[in-house]
Amino acid sequence: TVTALVSCALEGGTIEGAVLTDAEGLLPVPRIAKTAKEVLACASTKYAAAHTASMVNEAAKDGRKNLGVVGTACQLTGIAQMRSNPLKKADFVDPVGLVIGIFCTWSLDSRKFLDYLSGRLDPATITGMDVPPPPAEKFVVKTESGEVEFPLSEVRELIPNGCSVCQDMTAEWADVSVGAFEGNKDWNTLIIRTEKGEELVKKAVETGYLKLDDFP
Repeated sequence: TVTALVSCALEGGTIEGAVLTDAEGLLPVPRIAKTAKEVLACASTKYAAAHTASMVNEAAKDGRKNLGVVGTACQLTGIAQMRSNPLKKADFVDPVGLVIGIFCTWSLDSRKFLDYLSGRLDPATITGMDVPPPPAEKFVVKTESGEVEFPLSEVRELIPNGCSVCQDMTAEWADVSVGAFEGNKDWNTLIIRTEKGEELVKKAVETGYLKLDDFP
């Protein structure tokens, strides 16, 4: 759903580029995507904390405007503060044109996660990760040679302390928020928060990027 919305916004001219989170092996890396192909390359869930907001700063310094940004609530809280022009600069220009938020309950400290995996598997072979819905209680790491399962209780020890006091799990600073729909991987939960978000979702449906259904 996130990939579809960002692609629709780019190809429809709503935004000029999108700040996304890609990955280099296990480590999350921020990118600016300008085409639907580049957006698709960044698709998939990253369970490690990312410095995505730094790319918004760099883009602003380079004079980029009308950017789409995809991030978790804590990232978007920081970006919302940046957009408020806290230094009261007279020539300030908001570089962000669209915000898509991702539901989040926790992330992992990537350094601790790398240490945890050391000796268990080669991080360079990782192709993806997943946390199946309860009562599975396992963390699945997808590799080039198959899936490896770890106890979720052990992986939770690698969550940064800041996640324990999260005040926003559904990304309220976004124009549109997107999360999992447990029990059915073919669908996502979608919350429209602003008129800009509503316009994007309508356009995505009209142009065939999205299908909507009522939330049960």
